[in-house]
Amino acid sequence: YTAYSNPILAKIGEGEYVRYATITDVIDAANDGDTITLAAGTYDLSEPDSSGVFGDVLYINKPITLKGEEGENDVEIKGSVRIQSGNVTVNGLKFTEPVVMPFGDPDPICIDINTGNYPNITITNCELAPNTPYVSGQAGPRHKGIVTSSSGAYDNLQITNNTFSNLE
Repeated sequence: YTAYSNPILAKIGEGEYVRYATITDVIDAANDGDTITLAAGTYDLSEPDSSGVFGDVLYINKPITLKGEEGENDVEIKGSVRIQSGNVTVNGLKFTEPVVMPFGDPDPICIDINTGNYPNITITNCELAPNTPYVSGQAGPRHKGIVTSSSGAYDNLQITNNTFSNLE
């Protein structure tokens, strides 16, 4: 469950923008193959909801496209994404405050492609730029951009036209 204190403004397909409580709710409402467009803004996955639940990681567990509204990375994600499905595209998002993934790498990761057989994953036009720079040889978080599992199978994995900064 990924919870936020600010409502999410998103549209599915060519529909109108609608307010959702969470990005997870938008994904749940989408059908396989749908495109979800997030309106320009900052989506802080670390903010608790009214019950105090923290999200931090957004799970994409069905074949969808998750993209930012047209523009130069005008959709900022404070948190991380874990892809757990094939036929997924992440397009035009800016990641600024990645977190440590549950049951995985000990360092913060912007986008994690989980262990599994996930064909046709595309990550494009994204900016992976944690606010805290990694400094070689110093203690502190070693932020990572895109990580795949060594035991996964990722046929047709495409990582194109992305910008990486402040990473290990």
